[in-house]
Amino acid sequence: MTLPVDINAVVRDAIRLAQLEGQSRIALRASLFGALPPVAGSAGQLAEALCNLLVSARESLDAVDGAAIEIETEPDGDLVAVRILDNGPGMSEQRLEQIFDPFRSEAEDFDDASADRKLPEEAVRLSRACEIIRQHGGTLTVRSRPGEGTCFIALLPAQLR
Repeated sequence: MTLPVDINAVVRDAIRLAQLEGQSRIALRASLFGALPPVAGSAGQLAEALCNLLVSARESLDAVDGAAIEIETEPDGDLVAVRILDNGPGMSEQRLEQIFDPFRSEAEDFDDASADRKLPEEAVRLSRACEIIRQHGGTLTVRSRPGEGTCFIALLPAQLR
């Protein structure tokens, strides 16, 4: 059974779960659109997906001075958009192609000790986030370039009245 879910409440829960509140090292900015239509689904699962994305963003900022994460919500036609942006090291094109694959091998992904080498746990987290968003009828995409940070974009169908 799917229920109407307030995505802004889910974002607030995900921020708390990702332990970003009160982080003095990371500047957090939440820009939550006021009157979003609800999405259908499980608030708990959606909070898990967004928490996984926020933890990934937080971990990418370990060695970044002036670390910042921004999370935004807004309507997008018949969809609700959630964007998570960070000013971390970004990712190579090769890494982006396999970002949601939980079975990728670090040894196969990278020839050197580049900044975008990630732990296997991250691959599982990102894969799970993508799976949850898809189960809710949505899509999860990522934009990133080395040295320019990363932006995850979740688009979920709005529950129109």
